[in-house]
Amino acid sequence: MRGRTTGWVLAVLLCTSAAEAAGGRIEISQAAVEAAGGFPFVIAEPGNYVLTSDLVVTEDVDAISVAASAHTVTIDLAGFRIDGPYVCGAGNCPAGAASGIALGAGFNFSAATVFGGDVIGFSGDCIQVSTDSRVTEMRVRNCGRNGISAGLRAFVQRNTVRSTGENGIRLFEFDGGVYAHNTVSFSGLGGGGHRAIVGGQATGGNVCADGSCSARGIRRFYMTDSGHNGAQARSGCEAGFHMASMWEILDPAQLEYDLVRGRTRPDAGAGALSGSFAWIRTGHIPDDAGPAGMANCDAYTESGPGTKGTIAKLASDWNTLGAADASRVPWWETRTTDCQVSFPVWCVED
Repeated sequence: MRGRTTGWVLAVLLCTSAAEAAGGRIEISQAAVEAAGGFPFVIAEPGNYVLTSDLVVTEDVDAISVAASAHTVTIDLAGFRIDGPYVCGAGNCPAGAASGIALGAGFNFSAATVFGGDVIGFSGDCIQVSTDSRVTEMRVRNCGRNGISAGLRAFVQRNTVRSTGENGIRLFEFDGGVYAHNTVSFSGLGGGGHRAIVGGQATGGNVCADGSCSARGIRRFYMTDSGHNGAQARSGCEAGFHMASMWEILDPAQLEYDLVRGRTRPDAGAGALSGSFAWIRTGHIPDDAGPAGMANCDAYTESGPGTKGTIAKLASDWNTLGAADASRVPWWETRTTDCQVSFPVWCVED
């Protein structure tokens, strides 16, 4: 449904030109869309677009398709709603392809700014934007895939996202995407281990009903449930996290333990567990035979017999050093172990 004919785009452009508002803004209304032939409404030129009525989509198609590639587009919902026909419920939230606001077909670098309204009831991503885009002050719900999906260097702030088949908010896992002050609930209703927010980096607190983000906006860390040998340790962390160096998590009081991703114990409360060893980076040159703090399975690339790496745990014995071959780094206890042995991994947020 995302392929567009030249006549269709021309019809939309003629309609939007006739509806141009004061200040150069182009109005989008239900009547204008219907006059142009129905949904999806294609934005093929850069500019400032504003809703002047609710948009009601009765078929499984995109509502607004941004096809102004390599240009800047602003969509002000002005307090109105984009309503689709889709309903997402627990155990009954199949993924589709229709979006409330979607990227047009092809390799699309439209830098879109979307703000100020509601997008409800679409089988794909309710809001789907590209590189350098901004999504702010939106209320999004009933989405078969992600509530908000954004590309490189995107900015996602002050949104409320509820009832999604996949992730509430998904940003690229690299290259500068940031988010803050969002509230996300009932994500992952379609199954598959999705989260409230994945990718990007928090620049402020967020509220996630599944506990997978920091309400204080501080860096998170955790110990994996799964075990890995020394050569596997670097790939043991989930997207948005990496294998931690001791010097990144030395003072756990300055971090927040991720209770959703990490293993825990009955007396851990909201903090990290003590008494369990996990692989940790040392900051040392590649080494497979030195003492704790130097041995690192050749920078965690080796798992052969006789190679050594460093594991660390938060000390559970607060009075003595512990084992004879152990050492303390403030409240951490460290030691070496064979790289072929399986241990959890300490992970810290990117």
